[in-house]
Amino acid sequence: MNGTTDAGNYGDYDGLGFDKDCIYITGNMFTFSGTFNYSKLRIIPKAQLYENTAGAVTWWDIWNITVPNSSSSTFGIRPAIVFGTPSEYYLIYNSNGSGNAFSLFKLTNPITAPVLKGVNVPVTIYYTAPNVNQLGGSGTTLIDGGTSQIRNEPVYRDGFLWAVHPVRNPVSSLYSSIHYVVIDVATGTTVEDYVFGDPGYWHNYPAIMVDQDENMAITYSQSDTAHYIGAYYTSRLANDPAGLQPSKPLQTGKGNYVVTFSGSTNRWGDYNGIALDPADNYNIWMFTEYAAATNQWGTWVGELRLTPTPHIYTDNSLIDFGFTEIFQSSDTIPVILRNSGTVNLVISDISKQSGPFNLINNFTYPQTIGANDSLIIHLAFTPSQVGTFQQNLIITSNDNSYPGLSLTGIAYQINQASGNSLYASSGSSDSGKVLIINPQTGSGTTLGPSLYSEIRSIAVHPKTKIVYGISSNNINSGILRINAPVGGAYNYFTLPLADMGAIAFDTAGTLYAGMHNGVIYQINLQTKEFTRICSLKVKIQSLAFNPNTNELWGTPLVVLGSTKDRIFKVNLETGDTIIVGQTGLGIPTNAIAFDNSENLYGVTGASTAVNNLISLNKQTAQGTLIGSIGYKNITGISFSPVVTGVKDKQSIPVTFNLMQNYPNPFNPSTTIEYSIPQASNVKITIYNILGDVINVIFNSYRDVGYYRTSWNGLDGSGNKVSSGVYFYELKAVTGAGQQSIQMKKMILLK
Repeated sequence: MNGTTDAGNYGDYDGLGFDKDCIYITGNMFTFSGTFNYSKLRIIPKAQLYENTAGAVTWWDIWNITVPNSSSSTFGIRPAIVFGTPSEYYLIYNSNGSGNAFSLFKLTNPITAPVLKGVNVPVTIYYTAPNVNQLGGSGTTLIDGGTSQIRNEPVYRDGFLWAVHPVRNPVSSLYSSIHYVVIDVATGTTVEDYVFGDPGYWHNYPAIMVDQDENMAITYSQSDTAHYIGAYYTSRLANDPAGLQPSKPLQTGKGNYVVTFSGSTNRWGDYNGIALDPADNYNIWMFTEYAAATNQWGTWVGELRLTPTPHIYTDNSLIDFGFTEIFQSSDTIPVILRNSGTVNLVISDISKQSGPFNLINNFTYPQTIGANDSLIIHLAFTPSQVGTFQQNLIITSNDNSYPGLSLTGIAYQINQASGNSLYASSGSSDSGKVLIINPQTGSGTTLGPSLYSEIRSIAVHPKTKIVYGISSNNINSGILRINAPVGGAYNYFTLPLADMGAIAFDTAGTLYAGMHNGVIYQINLQTKEFTRICSLKVKIQSLAFNPNTNELWGTPLVVLGSTKDRIFKVNLETGDTIIVGQTGLGIPTNAIAFDNSENLYGVTGASTAVNNLISLNKQTAQGTLIGSIGYKNITGISFSPVVTGVKDKQSIPVTFNLMQNYPNPFNPSTTIEYSIPQASNVKITIYNILGDVINVIFNSYRDVGYYRTSWNGLDGSGNKVSSGVYFYELKAVTGAGQQSIQMKKMILLK
């Protein structure tokens, strides 16, 4: 399209530039038979993109752009990267053969009524860059030299336009060099016009960038007959009278490159580029092609900083601690602080704590880091409340531009299972859910996202009422703990056991794991060690202990055949199995579980179909349908133990009650006690005297009982609050929707 007219063209050799107002796209336009027609510019105003309405985009098109004072078409006109706010926009063109001028184009009124005008700027005469030789290149097709075309965007800054292209070496026509030009756009004349590159080397496909202080870098591919083609760069400080520095390798070539795709051209250089970091206008990123191996090209990314100042650089701009249980400490993460500046970096202080994040090192200050040297610090995440935390660790130094180290972590809590409830897990066909199933109707209810795509099995600890699960693959297996009220699963530890299929607790609370291949292990949850117990002659699908006899029952991992619906008992001393019987349903039983009264339940159904809950006869294994669970791919079920009675009736709370905190007044922390007479979702919130939320110190499920929590005088971001009057609120919502809200006052004195 030219504007709204179908011109019957396709575009190639695209360029992309920008300024404060618009995005500028250039291209060479061809007929569909491959004949070049003309070059074209498309102007897209930015404002409509920032509005983000998803509506139609409007633009201006200018086509058939010719060389000033000539009818020759500008094959390969390049739009500029513009920094600053000039009153006009710039494009540049040069001949891909020999020449003694560049064409400078100026665009005005790009949003309302664009007008494009051009002028020819005299430059040192240049000739076409030759094709490129390399180590081992004798007798092979030379690498395409790319002609003398400007192939990457020029850069405008502070009244000047920088551009670069490859040319024939002026001393020896066999080799190629880099020709860079700096144009004063006001006068249309060059203020710098320089050829870089010694005879004996080929330099091709250059790209140029200028930082905010007018320091300049050029990256390019380079080779000679003793080296494979690699990624290189040169640079120049704005105030350096010596000009460009000698070539430096970004990544050297690793092999001889000859790829012609059955043609005659050994193509190269299409993927070279360079850019300025938008967050730090001193950092220049290079993206340069090199021979990664014999007949294989690659691109190497490198960052260059030219300003003569100290500069803190880290490999990761955001340090993510992942998931950590409250009142526990995460694994320590080492962070390397690098000085990518050219003078010493002097660190006078690093915050010892930022919210729940802690610096482990005990440094003496100042810490001095030389140019291109580094310092390793160690950080940990120790949360005291549930939530997602994002903090900035302040590092005080002579790098005044460093914003600090960004840290993030998620704190979770493991709450107990509800008494005498049937919990279930699902596999990847149903997105790794955690559910509760009604044993009377079979209907399932999702508790919440588990954070895993599959939980293969599930088991409730008979003593602690903590729900455990497993994730497994063909390398290792993870033992998970599940926050029962909301279903979130978190890795507790990982074992080098492949393809674990089922877990079950015996009546003493010892965990057993069955592998799909029939091997059974005992797992110590304290030491995180495992012991092989026995090996069955059948593959294992599920396991469950009878809570009265402590016998281990199981189902086989069999898809076809007459034995696929069997139920068996396991002799853990010998590994022998005793067949109880078959369900009679003719389909595998995916999971089994005993309730607290010794009733046996099972789950049946294909992984891609909605599964059913069944009851099983303990003498014959005969199965009876209870009802549809409503979910696919149920992989495990387990009953939680019955809530035991309390002899002292006064120890069971009969009302919701929020007690007065103690001590009060307090500094720096205080304790808050409360009672819950019905299982509820409980939220404890701290407010200031204006009613603003300062912190939510607890927000999760609580069973019947008396509880206590504490507040350490910090807000939700981990910052200390000032002295004064604060209010704390208990809000409890039962499963039936009944709500209780109580509030009391406390005083923080420092």
